[in-house]
Formats: sequence, C-alpha cells, structure tokens
Amino acid sequence: ATTLALEAIRARIALLPDPADPAFTAPAAGILDELRRLERLTADAARTGMGAAEVTVALAGVRTAYRELMLTAARSPHASIGQRLFAARDRARLTEAEAATAAGVAPETIANAEAGQPLSAAEVTAIDGLLTALGG
Repeated sequence: ATTLALEAIRARIALLPDPADPAFTAPAAGILDELRRLERLTADAARTGMGAAEVTVALAGVRTAYRELMLTAARSPHASIGQRLFAARDRARLTEAEAATAAGVAPETIANAEAGQPLSAAEVTAIDGLLTALGG
C-alpha cells in the first residue's frame, strides 16, 4: 500500500509548477503533509516487524521523497521558515534534537516548524538565529 501511495505522490510532485512560481507553495505543502503522514504510518508498520524488509525499503522511499521535496521547497523564494530550517539542518547534518539544542528550543519546536505548524515569536527568533548561524 505504501508503494502505491508513494507512486501516486511522486506523480503529483512531477506535476508541481516551478518552485519560483507562487502556485508551487500550497500544493507542495499539501504533498509534504501527506508524506509526513505516510512516513508515520510506514514507520509504525516497520516497527511491528511484519514484512520488515519490504516495509523498510518503502519507508526509505517515503523519506527520500520527503527530503527531496523539502529541499526543493526550501529553494523557493516563498519557502517557509520550516523548509529553510530543514534544508539548513540537512546541509549541516544536524538532527532535530541537535538543532533544537543549538537554537535553545525544544525538539518539538523544530519538528513543528518543519511541519508548517504555528510558532511563537520567540521560537521564530530562535530559529532565525540558528538559520543565520548555519548560513541558511
């Protein structure tokens, strides 16, 4: 099921407009939300151990598609703070926990930012400081 869902998502990614186009942002965000949900479901299935090798391969595919789309979205002039944060963390090879420590926020704040959830002004300031430090 994950493989079929991922194929459908990849087909929709291929149809997205150029990241510089303002019409890219909303559909890309929707697809990223779907990929986050699919990743959670697939990771849960991988932890049960049933068909673990196949499920693990599918999970890797979901995570790869998510990473690629987040990095593409981060290059957009309309990128969210969370997308820019993801790209900066990826370049620096930082985990969410490491980025949170560096920014002085909770790890959940990093996850929430990258998921497009609302942040407090203090959280935005802390993440902006981290982005500046990471050159992103």
